[in-house]
Amino acid sequence: MALKLNHYNMKRSAMKTLLGSLFLILLISIIGCQKEEVQKSSSGTGIVGKWEWVSTMGGFVAVRQTPQKLGYTYWIAFTNDSLYQLYDKNNHLTFSSHFTVFNDISIFTTHLHQMLRIDNSIRSSIEVRNDSLFMSEEVSDGVDQVFIRK
Repeated sequence: MALKLNHYNMKRSAMKTLLGSLFLILLISIIGCQKEEVQKSSSGTGIVGKWEWVSTMGGFVAVRQTPQKLGYTYWIAFTNDSLYQLYDKNNHLTFSSHFTVFNDISIFTTHLHQMLRIDNSIRSSIEVRNDSLFMSEEVSDGVDQVFIRK
């Protein structure tokens, strides 16, 4: 009987060691695969400059706005010293804050994208194609905006 208990305890101990090792490997894998915000620099992103608003689409009520529809436009600027500036239709500065550009996983594509965060606002995925800037708020009911370089 004692031999059976010893054999049972050895199996139990080996099983605990195996399960502990598997748990440790799983934990290391999860920690190692977590996304990281990298490239926290605004330089070299291609967004520095002045951008004129072209359209806004989306949001909770599925808005579709354009300068033609509203009768005015506005523009934004991204400076080399990481300042975001918003100018109204009369070219008056109405808002200014710091921005950060970094790489992160998009909730829409689950791929790594360049992201923009202005102050502590919702992050937006960004893409510059030719002379156009595409910004998409990274929330399910966010808006997509398009700007053209001035």
